[in-house]
Order: sequence, then structure tokens, then C-alpha cells
Amino acid sequence: WKDAVATVHSMPKNVQDHLETDPAYLRLLIQVYRALGRNADADRETQRALSLPFPNDGRDLPVDQQLQYAELLMTVRRLEPALRLYRQVLVSDPENEHAWSSLIAAEHQLGRDDDAIETFRRMPQTVYDKAQNDPGFLTLVGSIYQSRSQWSSAEKYLERAVSVANPPQPQIELQLAGVYAAQGKDAQAYPIYRHAVD
Repeated sequence: WKDAVATVHSMPKNVQDHLETDPAYLRLLIQVYRALGRNADADRETQRALSLPFPNDGRDLPVDQQLQYAELLMTVRRLEPALRLYRQVLVSDPENEHAWSSLIAAEHQLGRDDDAIETFRRMPQTVYDKAQNDPGFLTLVGSIYQSRSQWSSAEKYLERAVSVANPPQPQIELQLAGVYAAQGKDAQAYPIYRHAVD
């Protein structure tokens, strides 16, 4: 991370000026500063990002720019405006897998799991089919069901996430073990826990 900050400070002024109007760049910069514990710098970049011109709630921007701005809003925990942007993107691009998964994630982060499940169920079949190979999306859905104590559904999506994750992701496996344990399936949970401590 420190190298990334050094690179930022060594860029020519005209390049910095251009990048400071790019939501994706500002999002990354905020994340870097937060990772380094430089919260004052992260807050400064957050304010810069939130002051970017965004006329007509972004409806006139291309979809990719709307998504970049929505991701920036998610990074700075402005979840309500991010929700609106993701919904707006889906009106013009209903097959956008990223917008669907991000909308579901935002609803889950806001504690609106009923809405997240409803959004998940409204996904077009083609988007749903593609998402079946995305361990991040599958883990998100499993987490939503887990938070609702709907163990069998959580198990289904987390098992799928484990099976498609390449390379294996221990955090997903441990989450699945927790779901097994919550259902009293100790014989399935134990090997995962055992592997984690070996």
C-alpha cells in the first residue's frame, strides 16, 4: 500500500488533477488510505469524491460511470444513494450482473435482508445462471440466508461457493462449517475446523 501512495505523490500534477475526477481512482485511494490507517487522508479524499459533479443523479452518465460512482458511494458507506444508482443502472441494463450483486450487497449491509432476498429472486435467469460461478456472490447469498437462520438455503449457496472457489478460500469453508454446526451436522463441520487449525 505504501508503494501505491508513493506512486500517487510522484505523479505529474496534470495526471493527478485528471484522476481526482475519476470515481474508481478515488475509491481505490480511499481504500489504500484506510488500509494504512491514514484516516484523515481517507476522509479528505471522501469529501473530494462526494463533491464530484453528478448532475441529474447520474442518469445522463454511461452505465459504467454510474457503477463506478455507486461503488465509490459503497466504499464511503453512503448506501442509500448507492442503492438508487444500482437500481437506476438495472432499469437501463437489466442483465448487468455486477449491478444485481452490488444492489443485493447494499441491501444486506443496510440490514434489509427481506429486500435482498426479493431482489435476488427478481434477477433474470441468465444473470442468476452466470452468478452460480461467482464465489463472492454465492457467499453473499449464503450469508443473507445464514443471518436469517435459514440454514439449508445458506448451506446450499455456501457449498456451491466452496465448490467453485479457485483457489480454495478458507473463510468461505469456515463459514460453511458454522452453518453445518448450527444445524448439528458436526460430522461435516469438524473436518473443516480441523483442517483450519492444521
